[in-house]
Order: sequence, then structure tokens, then C-alpha cells
Amino acid sequence: MGQFTADGAYDGNPTYDAVIDHGAAAAIVIPPRANAVEPSDDRPPGQRNRHIAAINSDGRMKWQVSNGYGKRSLVERL
Repeated sequence: MGQFTADGAYDGNPTYDAVIDHGAAAAIVIPPRANAVEPSDDRPPGQRNRHIAAINSDGRMKWQVSNGYGKRSLVERL
């Protein structure tokens, strides 16, 4: 699996863990909830934390474009 894209309802550790179990190198493109915050611990940031940081710095629309999130809506039309 190269990429997993889903809507914000799938934002959470169970989804991230399941995707990583199927493909450790898979890109996970799920928009974090609006109230998501970056953790303050010293661990290296995971994909979700990098998404939160990108949205906080550049905005949600730029994040969507840079991650190909718009492709999700094309698949849903089929």
C-alpha cells in the first residue's frame, strides 16, 4: 500500500496503526480534527503530527493540495 486517504472521521491511532501494519512506508492522508494539537513530548513527530504542524503553519487548504487530499473526492464519485 502506497497511500491511505480518508476523511477526518478516521483520524486516530487505531487507523494509523492499522495502515502502518499493512504497509510501514504508506503515506497516511487524513485531516486531523480541528481541535488537534501538536504533542509536546520529545519523540520524533509521526505523520499525524507533521500534518498538524503543516496545517498550523500553512493552512488546511495548502495541506490538502500538497498531500493530494482532493483525490479522495474523485474516488467517492465512482
